[in-house]
Amino acid sequence: NGIDFSRIPLIKETLDKNGLRMLSVANIHLWHGLDRLIEGMAANPQIPSELHIVGDGLPDIIDGYRRLIEKYSLGDRIKILGPMFGEALDKEFNWANIAVGSLGRHRSGVNTIKTLKNREYAARGLSFFYSEDDPDFDDAGYVYKMKADESPADLSGLWEFFRSMDMEPAQIRESVRGLSWEAQLSGVTKCFLSIKTQKGLSLNE
Repeated sequence: NGIDFSRIPLIKETLDKNGLRMLSVANIHLWHGLDRLIEGMAANPQIPSELHIVGDGLPDIIDGYRRLIEKYSLGDRIKILGPMFGEALDKEFNWANIAVGSLGRHRSGVNTIKTLKNREYAARGLSFFYSEDDPDFDDAGYVYKMKADESPADLSGLWEFFRSMDMEPAQIRESVRGLSWEAQLSGVTKCFLSIKTQKGLSLNE
């Protein structure tokens, strides 16, 4: 997966530390695991947090989120907004101060994956959290790793991480320049040329 920086604007607002304004953008399936996040918010009412869920997906999964929101009386803190594009989507990114990756990849038997979602969050300049292994981000100072299990999301740990994270959006964006489509395809081209050279072919063959 590569990033087209020309189509992904940097967030505009300076990040504040007064509360978690979490944004999930996804074509929602079981492996996104937002039920874990809803459970985590319910278990940690002392932590100032809001969640906006943007995107379409499986109706049964989304209805399950709605039932959990109602069960825990979280309707004033969690909004399911449906699909959004263009300026409306950019506005949501400018509202957020941290983004939500997948929290349930283990449900589909996936341990390691390089998702486009994580890369686009970073290109926007947002820190984010997820539960799978992603070699490009696991050691990044702006990423928080959740446990890959069925426990409620660790909002306490996330809040502590967020309060201490000091990277600016422009720094986060710059850290993934090497994941642009140009850089990714450059690697493919070099590999292709290397194979041709090893086989004794001219560059025009």
